[in-house]
Amino acid sequence: MTNTISIGATVQMIQRAKGLSVKAITDNERIISKSTYYRFVNETSHIPADRFMQLLGRLELTLQEFDFILHHYQLPPVEQLLQQIQRAIGAQDSHQLRQLQARASQLAKATHAHRYDQLTTLTRLALHHLTTPHQPLAQSLETALNALIQDLLNLQLWSKYDLMLCSQIFTSLTPARQTILLTAAHKSFHKYQQLTDESLTFMTFLANQLFSAVHNNQPQLITQIYQMMTTLTLPTKQLVPPLLLKFCRGIVDDLTKQDQSLDACKQALAIVRCLHVQYWDTVFQDVLNDLQSTSN
Repeated sequence: MTNTISIGATVQMIQRAKGLSVKAITDNERIISKSTYYRFVNETSHIPADRFMQLLGRLELTLQEFDFILHHYQLPPVEQLLQQIQRAIGAQDSHQLRQLQARASQLAKATHAHRYDQLTTLTRLALHHLTTPHQPLAQSLETALNALIQDLLNLQLWSKYDLMLCSQIFTSLTPARQTILLTAAHKSFHKYQQLTDESLTFMTFLANQLFSAVHNNQPQLITQIYQMMTTLTLPTKQLVPPLLLKFCRGIVDDLTKQDQSLDACKQALAIVRCLHVQYWDTVFQDVLNDLQSTSN
């Protein structure tokens, strides 16, 4: 775990605000001992990722909710900057990307925060794809991208920021690297992050990567991602996750020639339209168009 001082103190603050005893938050010391808990909140010890997630479970918080509290009830500055970079990439605005690259680089030097180095790499990569898409990566950019990938592989817990970062570099990677990163993220969510809200975030991430694989004609990756999706524990009272799974099952059925009618995809699309879920309506229709154009 990083930033243990702030994390431990925040855990204790929430524990006290909720009126929980140390005995209660440690589940009668089945999660960690009282002495380990006190060392953790007093900034003198680390705890494993799975134990931390169990403490959050006792606090009835997701990792994203905890991160929001940790940063004084606002998005962390690095996450705000990532969102600005995502918007610039979506708009293919090279001028804005250069400004954001300069800002990320300045913040990296001023704060020595590693995540700003990651965002500098991301903006450099985006500018490469926009301005020189047919040229190989410069050696310095290749080295920086390798370092960013290794950062993600070293994670025990994947935050929403990490999934957003992975999404932005994903299509730049070889299929082998894509599989390695997906496997690392899946291991984290399957082993540590089984809270329903966390799983839902990862489910959405996987669905979007599967749809990109459809667009890029990567059948093996489609199958791998779908298999990961089927292992997730999802909220029982939410409608979108089973519709995502149904739509993706239709894609896999078409791919494996079990059923090439795409009926499951069409049924999921019809339901999101009835529910007026505009985002998934647009995404499903775009993917369906890709599938139908490929088959023609």
